[in-house]
Amino acid sequence: RQPVARLVSRSDDEQRDEIVAEARSPYHDAVHRRTLTLFRDDQPWWRITDALDGDQPHQYELRWHLDPAAHDALTISESDEGPIIEIPGARLRIVDPPGPVRVEQGWVSARYGIRSPAPVIVVSVAPTPRATFVTEVIPW
Repeated sequence: RQPVARLVSRSDDEQRDEIVAEARSPYHDAVHRRTLTLFRDDQPWWRITDALDGDQPHQYELRWHLDPAAHDALTISESDEGPIIEIPGARLRIVDPPGPVRVEQGWVSARYGIRSPAPVIVVSVAPTPRATFVTEVIPW
C-alpha cells in the first residue's frame, strides 16, 4: 500500500498564483491538503495553508525545518495575528496558531554523512480530528 498524492487545482491571475494538493496515507484516516499561494504584490510573498482532516483525533504538528544560518539569527516576536519568526532572508508569520509555537534543535544534511544543527519551528495542536495551520513567508 502506497500513499497517494494528487494535484487538486491550480489557478492564477494578475494578483496571485495558487496550487492546491493533497496527500492520503493508507495507514491514517487524515487527509493533508496544502494550499500554496504566491501573492504578486510589490514585494511578493507566500501563504501556505495546511489543512488536516480526519475521522479520529490526531496529534498534528507543523514543522518548518530552517537553514543552519538561522540557528543564531532567529528571533520570535508576537503580533495580533500570531508569532513572527525573523530569519536571514525572510520573515515567517504563523497566523492564529492552533497551538503553541516552539523552536526545537534539528539537523540538516547538505551531503551524505555530514549534518549541521538547524532550528525547527514546531506548532503542535492537542488531539483533534481537524486542524489548520497558516504560515506566511515574506522574503527580503
